[in-house]
Amino acid sequence: MSACLHQQSEMRLRTLSNNATAIHMQCIICGEPTSPAIKKASITPEQLLALPPFDNQLRENYREMERQQYRVERGKQEEQWNSESPARKAEYAAYLNSPEWHERRRLVLLRDEYLCQGCLRSAANQVHHLTYAHRGNEFLFELISVCEPCHSRIHGITE
Repeated sequence: MSACLHQQSEMRLRTLSNNATAIHMQCIICGEPTSPAIKKASITPEQLLALPPFDNQLRENYREMERQQYRVERGKQEEQWNSESPARKAEYAAYLNSPEWHERRRLVLLRDEYLCQGCLRSAANQVHHLTYAHRGNEFLFELISVCEPCHSRIHGITE
């Protein structure tokens, strides 16, 4: 079950990996299950036969939409960065060497237990900005710990 915050869900018949079936409420916006399994005994056989199947494609479509929105936002941020003056870029580079940044970085790595939030496999040794909206005074939730390969991948750097 996810932390879906949408308010639109309906009862669906879900086929599990062992081919057994279970009844779940499914969000019709993001596709996430929004309830634990519902007892089959609580509905009539007619209702059971009328249940639509759990829609895994709905989940994939929603996730792809989120990824696309992220790519668009990252593109805007890259454009903004590329248009900034050399003085502004130098100011940011100086910030990344400041005690304030080092403390934020340390807190983010501690929060994420030095585990890369991109792959959840490698040790994190870098901190990535999810947004530059508060650059220089970031909220910690705007920063994530990543390993070098994931950080390169985020920025579209290929070897």
